Amino acid sequence: MVTIDGYGNTTVFCDGCENLHTVEDAWPRGRTRPGLRCLHYGRTVGEVGTNPIRLKNCTAYTKRRQATLSDPPKRTRFQMAVAKAAMLTAIVLAVSVPAKTPKYDTLSVRHKFYTSAFDTTLRYPVVVRWWATQAMLTCSGRSAREDDFDPDPLLAKWTDLDKDYKGSGYDRGHNMPAFDNGCDSSGNHECFLYSNVTPQTARLNRGDWKELENYTRSKVMEYDSVKVWCGSVGAVKKIGRVSVPRQCWKVIWVKKTRTYEAYLFDNDGPSTTLQAHRTTTAILYKLTGIKTK
Repeated sequence: MVTIDGYGNTTVFCDGCENLHTVEDAWPRGRTRPGLRCLHYGRTVGEVGTNPIRLKNCTAYTKRRQATLSDPPKRTRFQMAVAKAAMLTAIVLAVSVPAKTPKYDTLSVRHKFYTSAFDTTLRYPVVVRWWATQAMLTCSGRSAREDDFDPDPLLAKWTDLDKDYKGSGYDRGHNMPAFDNGCDSSGNHECFLYSNVTPQTARLNRGDWKELENYTRSKVMEYDSVKVWCGSVGAVKKIGRVSVPRQCWKVIWVKKTRTYEAYLFDNDGPSTTLQAHRTTTAILYKLTGIKTK
């Protein structure tokens, strides 16, 4: 049924949603069967229980619009899935990734088991890199945990931060875990240098972050050699001279399977499952500007 309303607009009745739509909400169905379809539901337009209206019998439908409207191209399920993935990625990037990657003021130091790129302005490491192996986890007679944090002698001017952390309400979160260096006394001590420490909320450090450390060790025990990149980004506040990062992240690469896993955590976010923190190395690169390959 095609009608002209009180305002002079052409309307059609949709037997799918049983509503009136303007002609702009419909398009010709095709040359061989030129009925109208509702744009919202893809149903044939016409009176309920009747055949589709043919455009040649519709005097209210202008020749100009009849000539310009055509069926939208049909997409395969694969094309629709790709479009949906692209849309979701765009949303994630728009929400999570700043327009520009941050600029760092870093000094790099190499220790026995890890390398740290320490930002002298933020006063935390933006990335720490290391290899984790079965031999590092399976020795007998492990060193006791020190819990004695010290300035890094190679960066003493920027890492004398004990007073900044004390009483701040933030944990001194390890980047390379102390447990992973428990088989070597010097390596164990180096894990407690402030070049390997980031201010983290207790909820993150003792919750999801600790769970990811345990998960990484399980990968090491299963596949042996695992390379790890770990860091933080942003600044939400300061405790003394130390900036508190907005987010903390980690990437693990299993040498035997040549597979990557990437994780991103809000420093002050709620505890949840590790799967909820899964991301991609591409998103982390856009967020941090740090390559992990």
